[in-house]
Amino acid sequence: MASNFKPEHGQSAGVKLHETESALSQAVAEKQSAFEAQEQIKAEFEQTHLELEEIRRSNAAELGLLTEVMYNSAILNGIDHSRLLDFVNDADRSSLRSAFGLSESDVLVLNVGTVTSRKGQQDLTGAMEQMDAATRRRVVLAIVGLNGSDYSQAVRDQLRALEQQGLRTIAVEESTS
Repeated sequence: MASNFKPEHGQSAGVKLHETESALSQAVAEKQSAFEAQEQIKAEFEQTHLELEEIRRSNAAELGLLTEVMYNSAILNGIDHSRLLDFVNDADRSSLRSAFGLSESDVLVLNVGTVTSRKGQQDLTGAMEQMDAATRRRVVLAIVGLNGSDYSQAVRDQLRALEQQGLRTIAVEESTS
């Protein structure tokens, strides 16, 4: 196989060959260095992936534990149900609706309980924001259990915003009696 190599003027073939070999060695060394850096990045990525997977498994285990606690624990209401039943049984639905300005065709959405983030009243008010105007005119949202917490104040603010959008609301403070 014939070579097309021709040394430059005044340069021997051996010198040119030596320069070419040096440049080739340097290029190989640079490629090797880049390959090693890439392998290092790959190893660090794999380690990070393993660490994240372990965190995910740990969080899933904790979530599973929380889910088990949520479904296997009883939170007692702390109220005398007989008082409520007596009230409900003796109540006149029409009079109660009238006392709160509700017509027979109004839909009442009632949330009773201490207003706190774990009970999700902001989720409820957020869902009410999604209703179209026609539905909003038929619905009355009543939240019973507002208190002095920041969360409760945020719910009050959302109720005011809903009223400006045409939703009727009833806000009742928490009672300790």
